[in-house]
Amino acid sequence: MTFEEFAAVRLGALLCFAGVLTGDRALAEDVVQEALIRARALGVDRGPGPARSLRPQDGGQRRPRRPAPPSRTRTMGPASRS
Repeated sequence: MTFEEFAAVRLGALLCFAGVLTGDRALAEDVVQEALIRARALGVDRGPGPARSLRPQDGGQRRPRRPAPPSRTRTMGPASRS
Protein backbone atom coordinates (compact mmCIF):
# COMPACT_ATOMS: atom_id res chain seq x y z
CA MET A 1 0.00 0.00 0.00
CA THR A 2 1.45 3.35 -1.00
CA PHE A 3 1.25 6.35 1.26
CA GLU A 4 -1.21 8.02 -1.13
CA GLU A 5 -3.52 4.99 -0.86
CA PHE A 6 -3.10 4.95 2.91
CA ALA A 7 -4.01 8.64 3.15
CA ALA A 8 -6.91 8.42 0.70
CA VAL A 9 -8.52 5.55 2.60
CA ARG A 10 -8.30 7.31 5.96
CA LEU A 11 -8.63 11.00 5.07
CA GLY A 12 -12.37 11.32 5.67
CA ALA A 13 -12.27 9.61 9.06
CA LEU A 14 -9.21 11.59 10.12
CA LEU A 15 -10.85 14.90 9.18
CA CYS A 16 -14.05 13.95 10.99
CA PHE A 17 -12.18 12.93 14.13
CA ALA A 18 -9.97 16.03 14.10
CA GLY A 19 -13.04 18.18 13.54
CA VAL A 20 -14.69 16.74 16.64
CA LEU A 21 -11.54 17.30 18.68
CA THR A 22 -10.86 20.86 17.52
CA GLY A 23 -14.33 22.18 16.75
CA ASP A 24 -12.85 24.10 13.81
CA ARG A 25 -12.68 22.74 10.26
CA ALA A 26 -9.59 24.74 9.23
CA LEU A 27 -7.70 23.71 12.35
CA ALA A 28 -8.80 20.10 11.84
CA GLU A 29 -7.37 20.16 8.30
CA ASP A 30 -4.08 21.53 9.65
CA VAL A 31 -3.93 18.85 12.35
CA VAL A 32 -4.59 16.07 9.83
CA GLN A 33 -2.00 17.48 7.45
CA GLU A 34 0.61 17.52 10.21
CA ALA A 35 -0.33 13.98 11.28
CA LEU A 36 0.01 12.70 7.71
CA ILE A 37 3.40 14.40 7.35
CA ARG A 38 4.57 12.65 10.51
CA ALA A 39 3.09 9.34 9.40
CA ARG A 40 4.93 9.59 6.10
CA ALA A 41 8.18 10.32 7.93
CA LEU A 42 7.65 7.19 10.05
CA GLY A 43 7.32 5.10 6.92
CA VAL A 44 3.71 4.05 7.28
CA ASP A 45 3.54 3.17 3.59
CA ARG A 46 6.33 0.59 4.04
CA GLY A 47 4.35 -1.46 6.54
CA PRO A 48 3.17 -5.02 6.03
CA GLY A 49 -0.48 -4.05 5.85
CA PRO A 50 -2.97 -1.23 5.96
CA ALA A 51 -3.28 -1.15 9.73
CA ARG A 52 0.38 -0.76 10.70
CA SER A 53 0.80 1.03 13.99
CA LEU A 54 2.23 4.53 14.04
CA ARG A 55 3.86 3.89 17.40
CA PRO A 56 7.64 3.66 17.39
CA GLN A 57 8.80 0.08 17.23
CA ASP A 58 11.07 -0.31 20.25
CA GLY A 59 11.40 -4.05 20.51
CA GLY A 60 8.46 -4.47 22.84
CA GLN A 61 9.82 -2.12 25.47
CA ARG A 62 7.15 0.21 26.72
CA ARG A 63 7.38 3.22 28.94
CA PRO A 64 6.58 2.37 32.53
CA ARG A 65 3.10 3.30 33.64
CA ARG A 66 2.63 6.37 35.73
CA PRO A 67 2.30 5.57 39.40
CA ALA A 68 -1.22 5.62 40.74
CA PRO A 69 -2.21 8.81 42.52
CA PRO A 70 -2.07 8.68 46.31
CA SER A 71 -5.12 7.25 47.96
CA ARG A 72 -7.72 9.76 49.01
CA THR A 73 -8.75 7.81 52.06
CA ARG A 74 -7.63 9.28 55.30
CA THR A 75 -5.75 7.16 57.72
CA MET A 76 -6.82 7.84 61.23
CA GLY A 77 -4.40 7.79 64.10
CA PRO A 78 -5.12 6.02 67.34
CA ALA A 79 -8.64 6.64 68.55
CA SER A 80 -8.83 9.12 71.38
CA ARG A 81 -10.97 8.07 74.29
CA SER A 82 -13.19 10.57 76.01
